[in-house]
Amino acid sequence: MSQSEKLREVAVKFGGGKGTNNEKARILETSLYDTVKDRLLPQLQQNFPNRVFVLEKRLYKNDIAKNLGELNWKPESKNPYISPDGAVLSMIHDDIKYPICICEAKQQGTNDKREEEGKKPQSKGNAIERAFKNFSELKSYCTPFPFFPYYMFLSGCDFKSGSSIVDRLDGLTHYKERNVAHTFHPDSNGSISVASVYMRDEPMWTQDEMYDTIYPESVKVVEYIFDMEKSKGKNFSANNATGKRKKSDFYETPYSLTRKFLDVETFDKSLTVCEPACGAGAISTILKERWQDGLVSAYDVETNFLSETGNYDYIVTNPPFSLAQEFILKAKTVVNNKFALLLPLSYLHGKKRFDEIYSDKEYPLKKVHVFTRYPMLGDKLREDGKYNTGMMVYAWFVWEKGYTDEPTISWIDNNDDVLSKKDMDTSQTVIEETSLTKFFL
Repeated sequence: MSQSEKLREVAVKFGGGKGTNNEKARILETSLYDTVKDRLLPQLQQNFPNRVFVLEKRLYKNDIAKNLGELNWKPESKNPYISPDGAVLSMIHDDIKYPICICEAKQQGTNDKREEEGKKPQSKGNAIERAFKNFSELKSYCTPFPFFPYYMFLSGCDFKSGSSIVDRLDGLTHYKERNVAHTFHPDSNGSISVASVYMRDEPMWTQDEMYDTIYPESVKVVEYIFDMEKSKGKNFSANNATGKRKKSDFYETPYSLTRKFLDVETFDKSLTVCEPACGAGAISTILKERWQDGLVSAYDVETNFLSETGNYDYIVTNPPFSLAQEFILKAKTVVNNKFALLLPLSYLHGKKRFDEIYSDKEYPLKKVHVFTRYPMLGDKLREDGKYNTGMMVYAWFVWEKGYTDEPTISWIDNNDDVLSKKDMDTSQTVIEETSLTKFFL
């Protein structure tokens, strides 16, 4: 007796017919979830001990909307979500949650046995139709990322050769080959949203088979993230809610982020200050509001700060993230008093940063001013300084020459600067983005 027949025989005790396939489907779904929870997750934690992995059974639609950049979307019901059979396995790195492995398992079809028993065939395709709903939501969720780690394991007589159900799978694979991984395969529109579909009629997929498929692909995704980070400084921009790079990688700093920082950090406005990555002038505009005439210097691509030979009393800037460490080390050689950089809060950690930056006692880190709300960098600037919320925690890091105490932390309450629906209905003059710098990669 085959595995399928044994399961069907057991399931008949619970009602037979439709219940038969339901029982088999539940067994396969549970087997997949256990594979991810008890085998894949522990193995990844062992392979990458310094990384944080999370497994969540529910993916809330608010998070899907945020990844699409639809920050004003409001659900009709309370906390709607989808629940992939194998849950959603993610890695949190630099305050970004990266999807690593999302799985579905569908056992479908009892018409082979119904035919043997002289019964009428049942309709086909219910499980696949439900899978299409999750597929659509997961495509949206993974929009910011150049990979789509979505894997489906299908079995049952509905998937035998010649079945019309098999033709329906082309909508998931974009007519690509089945039973192979398409984790990094672009679809016809150039985005990465081709499902990796593994199908057969008999027998059901085993835990070993499913693990042997998803484990190497999950490792590839993790290593891809780290490889891109090494080669470009940062693979994905988290300055906007979608994680997508804006044209020319240009990310302006909302005016209020600088104003509120200057309200709490003391500077002598009779001394010189420089903004060496000024872009269109978002920060330098505010510096000129506060400093005496002729004391503010600002430049961008026309001058390479890393080759700077002059001296300034202060520097205030939002540096290119990929060059943040170089900017800090350079600033220590050309700034007389202190300098401040707007950086992700996660910049506090890292062995290399500790050794080369934070262990310095002559020009040490003095203070970190953390914003209470996540500001989005990259939108068009509003004159009132307000902005949407993003996905990255930002802070102003302040270094001061000769400071002898331990670094301290403080908070800047920026809740009033987050756009409300009323604000969005109000006409605002904006400063257009230019194609200069702010490579936040």
